[in-house]
Amino acid sequence: MEPKLEDDKLYSFFEHVKSDLDTYGNIALQGDLVKLLSHFKDMDSGGKRYYLIEKENITRMIESSTQKIYSDYILLDAKGNVIYSKSNNHIFSTNLDKKVNTHSLLPNLLNDDYKYYITEPLKIEGFYSKIILVCTKISSAKTFPGFAILQFDIDKINSLLEKNEFVLNSTGNCLFANEFQSTGNLYKYFSHLEPNNLHISKYNSAKINNKLSLIYGSFAMENINWIFVEEKNNKK
Repeated sequence: MEPKLEDDKLYSFFEHVKSDLDTYGNIALQGDLVKLLSHFKDMDSGGKRYYLIEKENITRMIESSTQKIYSDYILLDAKGNVIYSKSNNHIFSTNLDKKVNTHSLLPNLLNDDYKYYITEPLKIEGFYSKIILVCTKISSAKTFPGFAILQFDIDKINSLLEKNEFVLNSTGNCLFANEFQSTGNLYKYFSHLEPNNLHISKYNSAKINNKLSLIYGSFAMENINWIFVEEKNNKK
């Protein structure tokens, strides 16, 4: 019997996030929020007062229509400037590319090869823990005002994993793991994997020793192509 990875919960998690992001984008599009908030940002000091009032209204609308798992909601104009953030004053009215410790976001957000762009774990000014950004264009047939972004802490994914489950990137760095395991470093058994075979077979296995084997496969969604690994005790 072909082994089966227990990665359904991870797929389900991201599907719900994408659904929430669609809802958020529709709220922004129907309310013409990018235009409104950009106007407040460009006003003199009086614009800040109007922004704070509108910010409360926007936050209530989004929170009433999405899961309560996000550490921030972010809205960008078409140039990548932050015109709304629920939680992070450090990034407001700046270009988001300058506030994250990663490669340039904007070219990826503009890529039409995928509807949603999902980052690897990254640091953003104003937050202590590593976070994930899931982004999409706000657009219709006639307009493209900007981008909607949902942010959540990596603990939201770590908590979905069992202590024997790991999510790696293509170079073997451990992106997510149970809270009792470490992340951010090269996975200790990565040399036993054959990532180039992931496009051939959904499930792969590797024997580490008489007591331990690995089952691993591709976790692909939108722009990401991670590796989901389960450590299995060999039956005697």
